[in-house]
Amino acid sequence: MTSSACGFTVRTLIRLTAAAVFTLSGAVSVFAGDLSQCASSPCTSGTTLSTLDFSSYYPSSSAPQANFTTADNALTWSGGPGTFQTMLAGTDYVGTAFPNGTYLLIAGTSGGSGYGSPVNLTFSNPVTEFGVSIEDFYAGFGTSQNYSIQVSAYDGSVLLGQFLVDGSNDGTGVGSLALTAAQTSGGYDITNLIFDDVANGTGSNNLVFGPVSYQNGPPIPSVPEGGSTLAYMVLAMGSCLAAIKLANRKVTPQRL
Repeated sequence: MTSSACGFTVRTLIRLTAAAVFTLSGAVSVFAGDLSQCASSPCTSGTTLSTLDFSSYYPSSSAPQANFTTADNALTWSGGPGTFQTMLAGTDYVGTAFPNGTYLLIAGTSGGSGYGSPVNLTFSNPVTEFGVSIEDFYAGFGTSQNYSIQVSAYDGSVLLGQFLVDGSNDGTGVGSLALTAAQTSGGYDITNLIFDDVANGTGSNNLVFGPVSYQNGPPIPSVPEGGSTLAYMVLAMGSCLAAIKLANRKVTPQRL
């Protein structure tokens, strides 16, 4: 069970309280360093991540939304004007920089024509780290192409950060995939990601996603029943008052 008081969820209450602590301690920005882009996945060598590789869902028919369940999470893909369908590199998706035998998720319009982004990926359990390789669909079918994917990471409605990743394909499958990897800090988790093909010379194309790796964040706290609810309400009111006082605080001139 989750609850709210003074318009804040329990997750927000905890963060608002932390924000007040950071502000009082002299920190410049509560949101500094919430999202860090990584050069590889996992971000830290030796870290074990959970993985969705789409193999259990191949082959699949195209659908306007794709839902995948793993042992510890559920990933939902939506958005874009098209559909989602699993494919296998080297079999029904050729000319790609993905190794043959890689199970893939194609996000785009029927038949691969037109554009298929932006695409939204939502985690049922928020994560603190993720990694996925992406290819522009247009490049994956034998056309020389350079492309850039814009990645936006959110914690609910809070934008944690945005960055661009680049990829290329010479039309024969030789090239580099756009590796997207990042991790959070500062107590924030990633609830959803938005991927958008923003620069490729031909307009926004369909996107192809490889296996997704992720690390689950801590469970979202819930408000317990009974008398403890009052404690959270008091915390909410205190956080509200602290935020208001900080916002309205004036500097009083001191006599020399």
